[in-house]
Amino acid sequence: MAPRTRIVCLEGCHGVGKSSLLRLLEKLPESYDCIPEKFARVGNLIPTNFITECAWIMRWFKKVAHMLSYGQSDVIITDRSPYSALMYCNAHCRELLSTLIDTGFEELRTKHDFDLQIFMINVNEDDHLARLRNRLIHQPERKEMSEDDAAYTLFIRDRYRRRFPDYITVNKTFLNDDVHKCVGECLAALDNSPTPPQKAG
Repeated sequence: MAPRTRIVCLEGCHGVGKSSLLRLLEKLPESYDCIPEKFARVGNLIPTNFITECAWIMRWFKKVAHMLSYGQSDVIITDRSPYSALMYCNAHCRELLSTLIDTGFEELRTKHDFDLQIFMINVNEDDHLARLRNRLIHQPERKEMSEDDAAYTLFIRDRYRRRFPDYITVNKTFLNDDVHKCVGECLAALDNSPTPPQKAG
C-alpha cells in the first residue's frame, strides 16, 4: 500500500523566511516535492486583494493536485498554505475565501488521500523588522504591499499567532545564522508531528 502523502505548508508573516527555508529543504538529499510561493503570484506582486487572492488560492490547489497525481515524493512542502490569504484581507473577504478554501480541500480529498500539516515559522520581532528593512533596499516594490510599515507587519504577526496558536512552531533567528538549525527542526517536525484538523475561518 502506498504511503499516505503529507502536504506540509510553511506559514508565517511576510519576511519571516519561508522561502529561504524552502530553498534549503530543496537542496537536501531527501526527496521532497517543494512548491515555491512564486508559482502562485499574480503579475509581479503577491496577491493583496480579493480577486488576486482567489486566483492565488486556485493556482495553489491546481499545483498541489498536480503534485499529488504526478509527484515523486510522499511529502509535498509548500511556501504558504491557502489559509495565508485570510491573513491579509478584511472580515467580509475572509468569510468568502474561507468557503473557497474549505471547498477546495473537500474536492481535493475526493480524489486524493493526504494529511495536511502547517508549520509556523517564528522569528524574533526585531530580527524580523530588520530583515524587512534590508529586503526593501533590494526590492523597493514591496512598499506597495506595506512592508515598510512596521505597525502593519506587527498586526499581521499577531493575526498569524491568533489564527495558528496550536500548530508546530519552528523558531528562526536570522542574525545568529541559525538557518540550518531551523532546517533540522523542520525535518524533525516532519517525522514527529501529528496532523491537526483543518478548517478555514
